[in-house]
Amino acid sequence: MVISMKKTLVFIAPHLSTGGLPQYLFKAIEAIHSDINVYCIEWENITGGVFVVQRNRIQQLLGKNLITLPTDKHELFNILQTINPDIIHLQEIPEMFMPNHIADKLYAVDRRYILIETSHDSSFNVKYKQYLPDKFLMVSEYQKAEYASLGVSCDVVEYPIENKVRTKTREHALQSLGLDPNVKHVINVGLFTPRKNQLEIIQYAKALKYYPIQFHFIGNQADNFKSYWEPLMQDFPPNCKWWGERDDVDTFYEAADLFLFTSKGHDTDKETMPLVIREALSWKIPSLIYNLPVYMGYFDKYNTIEYLTDDFQKNTYRIAEKLCSDMTIQPKIQMKETYKFNSRWSLAEQQIYYSVDKQISFPLLISLKEYKSDAVLWSSIMPSMPPYIEFWMRPVDKHVHSYETDPYCSGVKLCIYNNETGEQLYEHPYVHQFVNLPTVTLSNSIPYHFNYMEYFVHQKYGKWLTHPYKTVVDAGANVGVFSSYMLINGYATKLIAIECDKKALKDLQHNFKHNTTVTVLPKALSASPEPITFYHSPDNPVISSTLSPDRLESHMAGVKGNVMETVETVTIDQLVKTYGVIDLLKIDVEGAEYDILLNADPNTFEKINNIFLECHFFEKDYKQKYTAVLSKIRMMGYNVEEFKPNQCEAAGTSECIFATKVK
Repeated sequence: MVISMKKTLVFIAPHLSTGGLPQYLFKAIEAIHSDINVYCIEWENITGGVFVVQRNRIQQLLGKNLITLPTDKHELFNILQTINPDIIHLQEIPEMFMPNHIADKLYAVDRRYILIETSHDSSFNVKYKQYLPDKFLMVSEYQKAEYASLGVSCDVVEYPIENKVRTKTREHALQSLGLDPNVKHVINVGLFTPRKNQLEIIQYAKALKYYPIQFHFIGNQADNFKSYWEPLMQDFPPNCKWWGERDDVDTFYEAADLFLFTSKGHDTDKETMPLVIREALSWKIPSLIYNLPVYMGYFDKYNTIEYLTDDFQKNTYRIAEKLCSDMTIQPKIQMKETYKFNSRWSLAEQQIYYSVDKQISFPLLISLKEYKSDAVLWSSIMPSMPPYIEFWMRPVDKHVHSYETDPYCSGVKLCIYNNETGEQLYEHPYVHQFVNLPTVTLSNSIPYHFNYMEYFVHQKYGKWLTHPYKTVVDAGANVGVFSSYMLINGYATKLIAIECDKKALKDLQHNFKHNTTVTVLPKALSASPEPITFYHSPDNPVISSTLSPDRLESHMAGVKGNVMETVETVTIDQLVKTYGVIDLLKIDVEGAEYDILLNADPNTFEKINNIFLECHFFEKDYKQKYTAVLSKIRMMGYNVEEFKPNQCEAAGTSECIFATKVK
């Protein structure tokens, strides 16, 4: 009888559907499965019959040793007891996908297995790390540096860069894909999600539409496919082609003349170490990428890699030069830079600044246009332009902050023309830079500008909103600017958005229809559970509320419209009974806040940890009510801070309160 001395290793992965995780895991299993008893437990199977290429490969290697957990995740421990592993290797940190009660048991002090973690995401803030493994095996040096402060041993296991040998000639590869060999082919491989920034590639394609260049997109869909990628596909230029998920990606690498990867990421959704860049290196394909801080200069040593700049036009020239300099086919329009213009977007000032490197003596037409529609937002004529002197242009407010025809706020572009000849001298798009809410529809009829400025530009509430809350209630959500701010920054695990204004509610429901963490309640937060009259002010919807005009100060009563409707209500007491502990209760309900809080059951406050309250000074007796609310909140055991929001400092029409329960 032969007794196996092989160690038993169990990989636990949140899913095997999309992204680099299943691809990385496949390589790891492929390398070790003949020497170790390998199992893989997927937390959820979210493939839905699609995006299964990597999962199928893992299945072929492991057979029945690939296990999908049922709905009852406690079954994990029965499976582990049967397997009796020596090592458990999580393919993502437990804080990202595992409930605490499961993680607590898995990370028990008396565990008999070695516990290893690998994270495929660099966005997690390590200061929120709750569970510590025996060892970290990270995919990049950046991650190793980030996790070093935790005092746990950490090594880097990189996805391999191989010396790929072409099995097909370029012509043969192109033929097998049905592509024209007389055209240069640019490929982008990766997840279709805003972090990957494929929109920039589409912009390059539009700028190079007269060049013999074809752009190809290969990859998986993320869960925001409909909100992010489908609108982009509707505006696809003819020189772009979308392929979706493929099991013959190697053929695209063999056919490609250039690999273009425009991912930039941001603080809450960083790049880590994209496997597709390493694959392009394996195939020795000329590549253009951004040199991100998370790469820590890793790709500097490879001569097939060049870096993109922040200058869109220069990047466009480089793509054209790399691909078309040796071609006999000349573009119909020559791209030449007669004058070196510089431009930059100031997020804080909501303006574009521009200048030129040398004197221009002829008149110029300077225009700002909507990026997609080419609608002129602002234009002026300059008789001449001196060198190195900055000028500025600002889109009108309506267009800076709302696009009925372009609900994803794609951006603006600065265009400069010779006003005598009509020749375009310069064009630079600013996309997703001036409104950092690409997934939020912001209606022309809803004045949300000050909300956006408060949260996203001036970071007015950054002092108080500094960490995640498990359950957040946004009462008076409007179109969802506050809710979006909380979600984008990772400050809300679960969010209940309450709004009864029909116009705002329509946009609110649209904005979060694909977000399972958000529950939209089409109701008014009220002191009573009974239906109530809602007074809508068409001229000034900011102060639409359940306060009747006769309760208002004389100077405020006049702005109330005569549009009234009966709306359903919900009370704070009901919210607590339905959703349990509320970590953050935000209330902005245009004067109704006093009645709501003063009539709430004192026992309710035991289950509310933080209150973010905007108090309005509209009513005739607001001073007494404001004082009464402050007293009640303090009596309920909260520390209270009072402050004025930005937009009200001059007018003096409101005060904000942030109250934190004393533990």
